[in-house]
Amino acid sequence: IPSSYKWYIKKKDGAFAIKETDPPLVYTFSSPGIYRITLQIFTQGGTNCVVAETIKVLSPPQITLWSLPSELIENKFYTLYFKVNSEDSVKKVEIWYSPDEGANWTKLLKEYEFQRPYPISVEKYFSWEVKEAPTLKGKIKVSVKTAGEYTYEKFSNTFKILPATPQNLTATIPATYDRIDLNWIDKSNYETGYEVWRRESGQ
Repeated sequence: IPSSYKWYIKKKDGAFAIKETDPPLVYTFSSPGIYRITLQIFTQGGTNCVVAETIKVLSPPQITLWSLPSELIENKFYTLYFKVNSEDSVKKVEIWYSPDEGANWTKLLKEYEFQRPYPISVEKYFSWEVKEAPTLKGKIKVSVKTAGEYTYEKFSNTFKILPATPQNLTATIPATYDRIDLNWIDKSNYETGYEVWRRESGQ
């Protein structure tokens, strides 16, 4: 019957980290590389046995994400670009949108799922038509799931979304000359009203 356990984690520089704890061992590796993990098991009878395994710790994926303009306009198209390089291969990539600087990720903009053999490098351009409500705290997230079922994330800069500008403003004066009729095309889905301003000639 086992009475105690001792773990030896041989690092890349040859040094050992020693942990005395029952299985399973939770250990955080500070850098990628090849490690030798040894478990020494002590029994109540005074004997011991050793089991060992060599593992490879992979580097986390490198994720590149283009910055977006600081101000985006409703109904316009913007190009999102990302690139992923991963030793663990890429199984899925999702692009998410948040209206509140990442407090809530409310909309999945695009999803890419890959088949075996999973790629180790992915590069994509995605055209995003902004239909979201105006905000001062917009943000994009690229979420990468690797073949080992680990998830890594990369975040964009914070940006504003402004309502679409009205277009084709015209002013006509009827025959009675008692008013000016203004007309324009509403291009936004989120306006709550309009303000009409007048400027005197020369001001």
